[in-house]
Amino acid sequence: FIYPNSPSLLTLAKSPDVSADVGSLTVFAYLYDQFSNPITGAEINWDILSGTATISSTSTTVNGTAGAILFSKQAGEIRVEARYKYSPFSTIICKILPGSTTSIVLTVSPNNGVAGGNFTFFVVSQDSFTNETPDYAGTLSLSGDSEITTQTPFLGSKTLFFRLEQA
Repeated sequence: FIYPNSPSLLTLAKSPDVSADVGSLTVFAYLYDQFSNPITGAEINWDILSGTATISSTSTTVNGTAGAILFSKQAGEIRVEARYKYSPFSTIICKILPGSTTSIVLTVSPNNGVAGGNFTFFVVSQDSFTNETPDYAGTLSLSGDSEITTQTPFLGSKTLFFRLEQA
């Protein structure tokens, strides 16, 4: 029977990118010695280096594998680090994609204006967690009592500038 030596290799893998609607994905660590023997029962410590997420520590199984579930509802890249005591550490990038579009938000700045002043309209599509959904295609239509009529297509978000002139 051969006992594995000290850990010398820690590699990572992850499940496919997920949307914020799902909100979780699995990250795997594989811990081996210098002869590629799996290290069993080793506690892997996980850290989030960038991005917003939670993840917990796990122990390796008979084949040297430790799986951890990463949770996040915020779209973006999350940089995850795995470490076993003082052995080499490894990092991986996980992606949480925006969920399904649930709202369109229109903001106007300034709220009040004067003749000759400018208005800025900003429209953005969002999922239920307020992540921008950049693939949402829509049309912003503005119309008024007189000659103000415009239809502007947008993909995810759009900024429109208007100038008020006195008649």
